[in-house]
Amino acid sequence: HEDARYKQFIGHFKKPGIGMFAVLKDIAQEEFSQEINANSTVMIGDTWHDETAAKDFGVPFIDAREIHQGKMEE
Repeated sequence: HEDARYKQFIGHFKKPGIGMFAVLKDIAQEEFSQEINANSTVMIGDTWHDETAAKDFGVPFIDAREIHQGKMEE
């Protein structure tokens, strides 16, 4: 990525890296005045890569199979 803010994430833009989350967080804030954090965001995925990235970025994770099978905790 050419933006100096993301230099530390070079090589970590694919999950389980969190580089893309850092970029999305900045876009949400700068373009839409929205916060991406554990109170406003959830990651839905179906691989350990998804789960690890969510946890490392600090947002909750829901396994997509739970949604598809109607097994979400209430």
